[in-house]
Amino acid sequence: MLTKLTVRNFRALEVVDVPLTPITAFVGPNGTGKTSLLRAIELVLGETWPSLRSFRIPQDFTTFDASRGIEIAVSFNPPYCHRDTHSEEHSVSTLRVTCKPYKKTGKWGTAGDLHVESIR
Repeated sequence: MLTKLTVRNFRALEVVDVPLTPITAFVGPNGTGKTSLLRAIELVLGETWPSLRSFRIPQDFTTFDASRGIEIAVSFNPPYCHRDTHSEEHSVSTLRVTCKPYKKTGKWGTAGDLHVESIR
C-alpha cells in the first residue's frame, strides 16, 4: 500500500508531504495541484521508467524555475519485495526520483541530472 507522497518543486507543488491511506481522495478547486499529485505518482510508479523525457522543461519546475531541483518520493508499507536477476531479494520501502537543476549555459540550458533510487 502507498503510505506517503513527498513532492518538492514539481509544478505548483513547492513543498508537499501527503500521507496516503487505503482510500485517499484529492478534493479542491481548480488549480490547487490535484492533477500534479497524480502526475507525480505516475512519474515514479508509471508504466515507463522515468527519464528526462518524462519531464516537461521548464513547465514541470515550480514557477518555471529550472534552477531548482525536483524531488518526488513514494513510500510503501509493507515494503515492495523484488527478486533481481541473481535471485537476490530486495525490500524497497521508498522509490525516489530526483532531477537536479538545469545548468543554464545557453538559450535553452543544458540537460539536468536525473536520478532514480530505491531506499531500503
